[in-house]
Amino acid sequence: MLRSAFRASVFAALLLVGLAGWAASRGHPLGGAEFTQLSADQPTQPAEGLCIECPDQDLGNVPVGQRFVEFVVSNPSAVEGRLLGATGSCGWTCCFKPVDDVPVVTIGAGKTYTMRCTVLIFKTGPFDGKLTVFVDRGGARPIPLTVRGVGIGP
Repeated sequence: MLRSAFRASVFAALLLVGLAGWAASRGHPLGGAEFTQLSADQPTQPAEGLCIECPDQDLGNVPVGQRFVEFVVSNPSAVEGRLLGATGSCGWTCCFKPVDDVPVVTIGAGKTYTMRCTVLIFKTGPFDGKLTVFVDRGGARPIPLTVRGVGIGP
């Protein structure tokens, strides 16, 4: 009797967690309509404000070690936009992060800002790094950046 009651309560808890996750994803302001991928060589354009040119970069075959990559943040809108910062990440194959702490940057209408990043590739084989840039749109909104490629030996 206790065993079946325990199983039922675990099932109910998992169901509630799943429903809460589903509801959160349905109400998320970046639920897919916020950004539009124009094409592989065109920028990802937010609905308004700042955009990142080439947010997904394939570096191809690169030697194991450190590499620098630049991302251009542009403001095609008629009003100034604010870049609030960026966070990097480290995985099993690489670390991908801004070279310096990205300050809060105000980018004027029609202007650009170049963000320099470092990719540290640990071992040979495929790698995939992710970084998130935050822009101000009534609160911090994330724009994901990725680098990928194949680390090769000396």
